[in-house]
Amino acid sequence: MKIFPLKPMSTLDKFNNLIKIIEESKPKQNTLPDREVEIMGTKYSTKELRSMYRHCMKQLNRDEFNKCNKQ
Repeated sequence: MKIFPLKPMSTLDKFNNLIKIIEESKPKQNTLPDREVEIMGTKYSTKELRSMYRHCMKQLNRDEFNKCNKQ
């Protein structure tokens, strides 16, 4: 088996490749509008609920980490 020599790409080559990929790619289109959900009488969008969930999970993980260190 013959192994071909690999030439590392320069930073400029990597940047040019990235620009080509960005220009050739189609713009992302959000086909579904952000749905609204009613929870306990308050309306939230799904995007807001996801961000709240992520924030709560981070807080829970941080609290568990702090509990373990105090013992």
